[in-house]
This record gives sequence, C-alpha cells and structure tokens, in this order.
Amino acid sequence: KKHVKILRESRLEASEERMQAVADVRSEMKKVFAHELEAAAAAHTAEIARLKTGHSRTIEELASQFEGRLQASEERAKAQVKSAMRAAEEKHTAEVAELRAEHDNLREKLEARVALAERGREQIAEARRDEAAEHKASLQRAEK
Repeated sequence: KKHVKILRESRLEASEERMQAVADVRSEMKKVFAHELEAAAAAHTAEIARLKTGHSRTIEELASQFEGRLQASEERAKAQVKSAMRAAEEKHTAEVAELRAEHDNLREKLEARVALAERGREQIAEARRDEAAEHKASLQRAEK
C-alpha cells in the first residue's frame, strides 16, 4: 500500500507540476499576447495618426485646388462681364450715332420745309402787296 500511496503522490505531484507548467505557459502566452496586442494597438494608433495627417493634407490640397478653381472662375466671369459691357457700350454708341444722324437728317428736312414755307409766305405777301398796289393803281385810274 505504501507503494500505491507513493505512486499516487508521485502522480499527484506530476499532475500539479503539469498544471503549474500549463499555468506558467498560459501566463507567458498572456504576456506575449499582451505585448502583441500593445504593439498592434500602437501600430494601429500610428496608422490612424498617419491617415489623419494624410486626410488633413488631402483636405488642404483639395481646398487649395478649389480656391484656385474658384479664383480662375471669378476671373473668367469678370472678363466675360467686361467683354459684355464693352459690347453693350459699343452697341449703345452705335445706336446713339445712328439716332444723331437720323435726328440731323430730320432737322435738315424740317429746316428745308420751314425755309420753303417762309419763301411761300414771302411770295404770298409780295403777291398781296402787288395786288394791293394794282388795286390802288386801278382805283387811282378810275378816279381820274
């Protein structure tokens, strides 16, 4: 019986040693896993920081590109407005010149009609004076 007891104790000790070895391996694995987890977390954090920096740079680049495009668009719009204003001014100047020419032409025609009417009045007045003189002369002859 002593031999069985020793064997049992020996098995028990071996079992306890194995359990301790398993616990030690588990502890080591936990440490390794914790280190790997910390390393992965640090790498992940670094990647997030890199992406954020890249993201910020991308946003800045896009904003700069947009600003450049906006400025170019504003300059094109200003040039188009200037061009349209020049074209409208030239058209207006041409219309004013055309209206002045038409006005001058109408004034000349009116002045010619006024002059013709004036000559007609003078002729009528002259004809009336001649008629009156003839009538007077005719009356004087009739009196004699």
